[in-house]
Amino acid sequence: MKKTVSLLLLLPFLALTAGAESTFNGEVTPLFTFNSGYNSDQTLPSLNQLYEWYDTPSFLMFNLDLHQDNFRAFTQMDLHTDLMVDLHHQPYTNLPYISRSGNIYTDPNIPNVGYLEWEKDGLNLSGGRRKIQIGPGDYALGLSGTAPYFDHLALSKTFFMNKGELSYFFTGITSDRKAMEKMADTEYKSLFAHSFNWKTEKFLFGITEYNLIYEQVPMIQDMGFITFYHGYYQDYQNVMDELYYVYMPVSSLQIYGSLIMDDYNMSIEASDSNPNAMGLTGGASWGRGRPGRDVSERQSSSYAHMIRIGAMEQPPARLRISFDWMWASKYLYNRESESGKFTNPMYYSWEYERETMNTFYGALYGPDTVTSKLSAQWTAPALALTTSLEWLIAGAEGIEIAYEAPYENWYRLEDPVTHTVMIDTEAEWTLSSRDALLGKLGFDIQKDDFDFSIGLGYRRVLF
Repeated sequence: MKKTVSLLLLLPFLALTAGAESTFNGEVTPLFTFNSGYNSDQTLPSLNQLYEWYDTPSFLMFNLDLHQDNFRAFTQMDLHTDLMVDLHHQPYTNLPYISRSGNIYTDPNIPNVGYLEWEKDGLNLSGGRRKIQIGPGDYALGLSGTAPYFDHLALSKTFFMNKGELSYFFTGITSDRKAMEKMADTEYKSLFAHSFNWKTEKFLFGITEYNLIYEQVPMIQDMGFITFYHGYYQDYQNVMDELYYVYMPVSSLQIYGSLIMDDYNMSIEASDSNPNAMGLTGGASWGRGRPGRDVSERQSSSYAHMIRIGAMEQPPARLRISFDWMWASKYLYNRESESGKFTNPMYYSWEYERETMNTFYGALYGPDTVTSKLSAQWTAPALALTTSLEWLIAGAEGIEIAYEAPYENWYRLEDPVTHTVMIDTEAEWTLSSRDALLGKLGFDIQKDDFDFSIGLGYRRVLF
């Protein structure tokens, strides 16, 4: 409630600050929602439910976007529902829930986007809270844009060469202190990543090192700004390396893939050394025709502010078809201690109580999974449609698998294996420059279970 009141008090100030080089935007988006998979017996959401909750438009949104020369400051405030109220009470709407006793339940963990950015001559500095993804395609194994957000500092620099361009990227990310204390009895968990990417007109190749520091305050050596294969002998570190590529033979088609390695057990090592732990992604994207309208993300969407490294842009298309595949082996991201796992605990509200749940820096469903997704997007002047068919094959234990010898069948999913088919369709019908109708329909299908969700709404740009 305190944050909600603070937001209302800030509105007059924000309105006064909006000038020639800044914008102050507001939107209201009432939705009708229903999900057959929600029930009052749940003690925790599923990962899918958590991601869907973060991606559901808030009832009321305000953002302030300040520009001057090479500097940008962006912050957004949302009036978002309480996650566990959604699961337990099924309020059928995204309006904040009001109990019979008059209590208002909203998500206090806001904003999801807020950062400072400075850019000039190929140099970019960013600090704050936003999405970050390293690698091409929809699936990423190191840092993924499917995560709600990362609290970060980041630096990137592009060097223009005689043939192509070489770019460097560095970021430092911290996990939520309270979430870490609940999940792992420590407040220290920091991730550092640095990349080199070489790009030509048709090809991109990149290499990234990730270093997760846990239970310790990071030192300069841990950051490894430009050094690879460092720190492998240190305690309290989980180091991974990733290679990825993009090949774009023509502007309408690109093919991409990546390999990440957490550990590789050589024959000279002891039998109880860390096991093989790897992941692979692959995919392709093809577009045809002119879209007939702007296909960029709205500024109120957290995806519009994502830092994207190791990807190549394609021209907008009326029809775009993509296929993405990902395999994350069962020991990937794992360690013997909870704090050393390559997880990103999230802290959220449950009817004024605080709960914690593991998400992942990389693969959205974590290790011990194989995921395939076929998606299509069609964009006409007044109507935009997006549909996807996703097949998730998940092992029984995932990140909770015992991390101790003997490490057997590291490449196989842990029995019993669960298959889930997810079908999602979204539509946006533009009525005017300020008004739109929204619709969403989704199905989650398992062998002995079938759930569906539906959402219908209206968006009005206030100013």
